Amino acid sequence: MEHFGFTRTEKIRHFWRVAHWARNRLKSVTYLFGANGHRLQYFPFFRYFSQHFFFFPFFSFFFFPMLPITRQRINLWSSPRNISTAIMYAFAQRSDTHVVDEPLYAHYLLHQPTEASHPGRETVLANQSGDGREVVRQMLHEDYGKPTVVFKQMTHHLVDLPLDFLDEMTNVLLIRDPREILASFSQVIERVTAEDIGLPQQARLFAHLHGTRGPATVVDSRRLLENPAGVLEKLCHRLALPYDPAMLSWPPGPKPYDGSWAEHWYAGVHGSTGFRAYRPKPIRLSPALNDIAEQCRPIYTELLAHAL
Repeated sequence: MEHFGFTRTEKIRHFWRVAHWARNRLKSVTYLFGANGHRLQYFPFFRYFSQHFFFFPFFSFFFFPMLPITRQRINLWSSPRNISTAIMYAFAQRSDTHVVDEPLYAHYLLHQPTEASHPGRETVLANQSGDGREVVRQMLHEDYGKPTVVFKQMTHHLVDLPLDFLDEMTNVLLIRDPREILASFSQVIERVTAEDIGLPQQARLFAHLHGTRGPATVVDSRRLLENPAGVLEKLCHRLALPYDPAMLSWPPGPKPYDGSWAEHWYAGVHGSTGFRAYRPKPIRLSPALNDIAEQCRPIYTELLAHAL
């Protein structure tokens, strides 16, 4: 196995992690049982080696494969035109977390069940794998160099894929009032349907997770914007992560982990340096969009009852 792409600090951590593990194993197994039932002591080298384990880390890198650093994999399932990118930026400020922006977008564009035209489609397909099953495999098994990885996901991207991989990951649903979603989404996408904004998919995903893993963690965008520190602290607790106040702010401008579609969708969040306080805005929807909002209202209300 190749060991490229790890920093000097990560390698040192690996050395001492393997050393600690090896020393404990060698100390806990001192004897073997012989054929006649008498204990046979190990060759003295092993005792000496366990007592002088500080030499071990300098050789472990060559004799042992790299232990995986990434141990927790989190999906943040959101509707479009939510604060999912801001939350991705928040998690990116943590020293223990790596973030990935919408890894299933190209897969979705190749299996899109609606007629919505997505800006930058060809750029996305050129820069991202459209093989959804291979992307899922990478999400489950790739080492991202940090203990936790957060995948920002759009719920409507979850098409033509078995859901069993979700049982091996931690899943969070990010919801928003459908009227607010539609008011923003329809400015970029024409011919919008309920499936385009992902609310029906979130309901199905919530039901799936509830049946296999118990109630899913749900975060409402309005509640988070009204109390960023409080909701993020609850979310971190639910994810078994220590809360880090650094999550409340980030530098303005594009980020190296933004998807190739950022120029079409991220202008607002690129101008931010943290979570902006929630301010209700007057919303005017066409009759068709209003019908979609009313169709999605019961779904939002049900999920809101489970939100942090």
